[in-house]
Amino acid sequence: QAVGAVGMFELQIRNFQNPDGLLQSGECCDLPASGGQRCSARDQCDTFFYACLKEYQARVLPKGACTFGSGSTGVLGGNSLSLQHHDHKGGEGGGGGGGGGGREEDTNGHIVIRFKYAWPPWMEGGTGGWTRSADRAGPPVLHAEPRRPVADVPSPRATPESGVLRSASRCDLNYYGPLCNKFCRARDDFFGHFSCNLSGSKVCMEGWTGPECKEAVCKQGCHQSHGFCSEPGECKCHYGWKGPLCDQCVTFPGCVYGSCTEPWQCVCDVNWGGLLCNKDLNYCGNHQPCKNGGTCTNTEPNEYQCECQEGFRGRNCDIVEHACLSSPCMNGATCVENPAGFTCICTSSWTGASCTDAVRQCDRSPCGHGASCQEIPGGFRCLCPPGWTGRTCQLDANECEVSVCIHAHSCHNLIGGYLCDCLPGWVGPNCDIRNSSCQDLCQNNGHCEVTGSARGAVLPSWFDRCLSVCFLPLVLKDLVSGSRCVCPPGFSGTYCQNAPRPCEGAPCLHGGQCVETAGTSATCICPAGYSGNLCEPAHAPKLDISNREREKLNRFHSTETQEVEA
Repeated sequence: QAVGAVGMFELQIRNFQNPDGLLQSGECCDLPASGGQRCSARDQCDTFFYACLKEYQARVLPKGACTFGSGSTGVLGGNSLSLQHHDHKGGEGGGGGGGGGGREEDTNGHIVIRFKYAWPPWMEGGTGGWTRSADRAGPPVLHAEPRRPVADVPSPRATPESGVLRSASRCDLNYYGPLCNKFCRARDDFFGHFSCNLSGSKVCMEGWTGPECKEAVCKQGCHQSHGFCSEPGECKCHYGWKGPLCDQCVTFPGCVYGSCTEPWQCVCDVNWGGLLCNKDLNYCGNHQPCKNGGTCTNTEPNEYQCECQEGFRGRNCDIVEHACLSSPCMNGATCVENPAGFTCICTSSWTGASCTDAVRQCDRSPCGHGASCQEIPGGFRCLCPPGWTGRTCQLDANECEVSVCIHAHSCHNLIGGYLCDCLPGWVGPNCDIRNSSCQDLCQNNGHCEVTGSARGAVLPSWFDRCLSVCFLPLVLKDLVSGSRCVCPPGFSGTYCQNAPRPCEGAPCLHGGQCVETAGTSATCICPAGYSGNLCEPAHAPKLDISNREREKLNRFHSTETQEVEA
């Protein structure tokens, strides 16, 4: 579909002056004024403007068809007026082509005439101001018609004596160019990705190019011939090409040792042949299959032939003729010939093709009870921990046979250990440590005395947990020898450090109250009828008392060196 032109012609009245208030005929717009004035200044003209666009004429006449359209304003004012306004960006007006006028009620002095054709060149730059001239030819002529106040009185057309107007042509939305016939509408879809500049040219968005901005800009470096893209930044390969930049050809399917310069080729590498470049043309050089000094010859792709040295045979010269004659088996192994050469039957301590590798006996963990295993020629040796013996440390050692207990009543053999029953005064696992736990520690003439025997023990590691729970509290109850301080009468404490109290044992008789004085002596406060140091009855008969009571009385008065008899 052909694109037309759409735009509008705009005319803005700035000011007009008709100080005499005259019509084109020279008559007054209203009745003449009295008093000699020609026209009344009290009742002025009703002035409006009418614009008519025609083709170029040498003499412009007010009458006739408006070829490119017409428009008018409403009544703007009286004889003279200056309009204050802002530039217009659009407005209502007559249609183009056959004419049509603007709304007459428009009172801002603005006339808009739309058109749907290319703006004629002779109308370009039609802005500025004009004054009425009936004989002027050129751009569209403005006619002003002052009206009488009475609407039904016709009046000839006339223009003010002077006036200023401004006209301009402006393209409609999406139309550009001096003739408003260049169409451009911004879009971002399948049909294009662009915006429009002031001249109506398409400006492609980032990542798009081409006349219609429909071609995506591919990834930088993407091969121009072998790659393409449908979105910016992509690089899709055409059939037969690969790689990030589509610059690598695809070889023929199944090509093994080959390359290509064009798709679907299979150009073989050096020493390779065949349709798929999978035939080795130098099998001898690449694989060296002939053994024992044999000579290799390439016969055809992937094929070779070995010429063996004397004493060897087989496809690869790897079979020794009469192989056992050279005694290849070592360490007492037996050699047996077979079609492949020979086989060595090793003894139990050796392994390997020629029985030269010793069998690691310790890998089977033969030693028990945490013993260390040590490889030796032809076998192994177990380093047993204390308490165990035997080849694999599985037998309990009887330590009592070697007299491990030094100062002991007896020695008891345990599984993996032993127990010593120590003599009084000796401690330790072997009863070789003298016990002096309270020696020189007893006070107040007390003496140290061993109260029982002690026991020492060396126990196996596996006893630790069991003995700590059940057996140890019973069997090892006296593991450390006991001792105590034997104190003199009246003294007490672990080391006889506590002296006797004077009132200890209630020495006062007959309810007398014992009172300590200075912490070392005591006095009896006697009830009535009793007296003396111990509150004896007055004139009491002499009584026999036991030795224990006498000792108590003597102890009571020991601080005063007195002796009481009862």
